Amino acid sequence: MIIRILLLCMLALPAQAGEREGTGSAENRRGKMYEEGKSVPQNYKEARYLYLRAARMGNLDACVNLGRIYLNGIGIPPDVGNAARWFRKAAEQGHNEAQLQLGKLYAKGEGVPKDLVLAHMWMNLATAENLQQASQLGKKFSTKSFDEAEKVAQQESKMASGAVSDRDAVAKQMTPEQLAQAQEMARTWKPRPQPPRERNSFTPTEWPHWSKEAGECQNTRDKMLIRHSLEPVGFATEQNCKVVRGKWLDPYHRRTITQAADVGLDHVVPLAYASRHGGDLWPRELKKQFANDFDNLQVTSQGIAREKQEQGPNRWKPPEKEAWCDYGYRWRNIVTKYGLSISQQDDGALQEMTATCPERINAPR
Repeated sequence: MIIRILLLCMLALPAQAGEREGTGSAENRRGKMYEEGKSVPQNYKEARYLYLRAARMGNLDACVNLGRIYLNGIGIPPDVGNAARWFRKAAEQGHNEAQLQLGKLYAKGEGVPKDLVLAHMWMNLATAENLQQASQLGKKFSTKSFDEAEKVAQQESKMASGAVSDRDAVAKQMTPEQLAQAQEMARTWKPRPQPPRERNSFTPTEWPHWSKEAGECQNTRDKMLIRHSLEPVGFATEQNCKVVRGKWLDPYHRRTITQAADVGLDHVVPLAYASRHGGDLWPRELKKQFANDFDNLQVTSQGIAREKQEQGPNRWKPPEKEAWCDYGYRWRNIVTKYGLSISQQDDGALQEMTATCPERINAPR
């Protein structure tokens, strides 16, 4: 009875309350439609892209949806580290489901170092029932029917019960000192605002590229040249380290190259662009991974860095229009993979390029 009265109060809130749920809510809802195949063909790639756009706009539900997709491997291989990153983004701003999921990861040591104190703290926060949580429910359901609101409220209640069980299971593994520390951390915890970003800063040395693995003599550039040569490559020495000859196709300019010195490697999403659109706060290892990711590298002609510089797709497109289809999809896949933001103008340019794809592949891959 009390629950139904609370729901009636929430439904009585003015309609404007539902509009305050934050920017990106429309993108998040569209993403859910594509993920579930409701009213549109099911498309996990498009769902991730829309969730990403919403998350970069500050929508916490979208952050949780991205975390869930990476955790469960929905349409992609599971990536628990990426899941933890998205859950943390929402958890630190007070999202209860994100706090619960992050707590579970700390309890298991998946995607983050195992830490029972942090696990208990996040789960404790997730189970807290306070006026702020009720207010959030009201904002989410003020424009819904009573039956819809009651159904979702029951789901929220079920999740809270599960969170209590998970928290208590973690508590049984803790010492009294650890438990007291976790409880004190939860008591004094406050939501953390998103740190400000310096959009104009880019230091190339923080993005080490053409790296070598321990014990190997070939760097990323040599490996790319070997991988994409249309014929066996020639090396500078018998150690087979530095590539000097081969046969490569430059799709941007439709030309064939036979000397490695004439080959350039293009970062499809430039490093400076990535830095300004979310990568500036990455740890050095993630920056290194991005700079050497084969998915973000394209064999082309020497001088591409001077020609393209750090421009997004709204300002630079491959001169050869036949390359637009692959270039557009690769851009979109990379920003989704790494959780980068993208401007409306660049998004429009990507749509223009992918529209050139043959009909049979004219859908996100």
